[in-house]
Amino acid sequence: MPTGRRRSRHSVYSFNLTGDVGNAVTKAVKRDLGIDMEVVTGPGAQLVERIKSERRSGQFLVDVMDGSPALIVQSKQDSSTVKWTDLPATREKGVWTFGPLLDKDGHLMWWIPNFFMPYYNTNLVKAGEQPKAWKDFLDPKWKGKIGISNPDTVPTLNRLYIVMTTRGVLNASYFPELAKQDIKFFPTFRDDIAAAGRGEIALDLSSSPTVANPLVKQGAPVRPFDISEGIMATGAAVVAIKDAPHPNAAQVYMNWLLTKEGQAIVHEAIGSTALRSDVPDFTPQQVVVKNAKVLAETEEDVIEGARLQRERVLGKMFAKQ
Repeated sequence: MPTGRRRSRHSVYSFNLTGDVGNAVTKAVKRDLGIDMEVVTGPGAQLVERIKSERRSGQFLVDVMDGSPALIVQSKQDSSTVKWTDLPATREKGVWTFGPLLDKDGHLMWWIPNFFMPYYNTNLVKAGEQPKAWKDFLDPKWKGKIGISNPDTVPTLNRLYIVMTTRGVLNASYFPELAKQDIKFFPTFRDDIAAAGRGEIALDLSSSPTVANPLVKQGAPVRPFDISEGIMATGAAVVAIKDAPHPNAAQVYMNWLLTKEGQAIVHEAIGSTALRSDVPDFTPQQVVVKNAKVLAETEEDVIEGARLQRERVLGKMFAKQ
């Protein structure tokens, strides 16, 4: 058992627990569980490297880390994570929109869902005239009017490719055809939905409700819509770190994140749809999520999507058109 320096309070390294979200969660954890949390926030890649550096120097300072699925999977591949114990919340039946398990080994767990779905500008596209199926995006009338975040820098299109092709929803040949539609790329998924709101594009191929909802609240003319074959579900994941200073607190905290009370706090603070169907939803995407076929990412999807992004497979495909 490592004997290096350890923190005295339950410690979480987090990409997500910033600002009001972090305040809401830490206060609720103290109230509900009696646990004092120390939260260190930062970019996910930076946090992963921080843990590696600490461990090399004999310091074991963190109990739990959350972040993007790709970075959480990387931590597992680096042997920095442990399997969580039998969390009571995971045994509940009939309450999950998707998840909560990300991998078959029981290391990786969803806690913030993100249902990536298409959006349309309501000033440019009349209700009912938006695409009904993925093939409808290939209609010539949408050429030059569709946007998405750049696949070389943002994983959205790479993930969409993997999920839709591995589930048999789309053939790989669909994407070269889509590239002929003069798809507009934006630096981040905040930029593409903002462009839809400004009317620079009529359709956002796939965006995140966590960035779209604030724009909707501000009056932006963007709304999500359903696709008959299904929408992609991803989100933020969480893991327990190997040789944690407070392993029991880590398990209690991770279980709380999955409870109805924990998910309600997260849902209220972030505005994402909850993992659980028994948490009331107030967001614009609630009808889409309720009615749509949800295609959730797996660990294998995350790994393959990271490879596509690293090798610029889709960036090159779309650049050639």
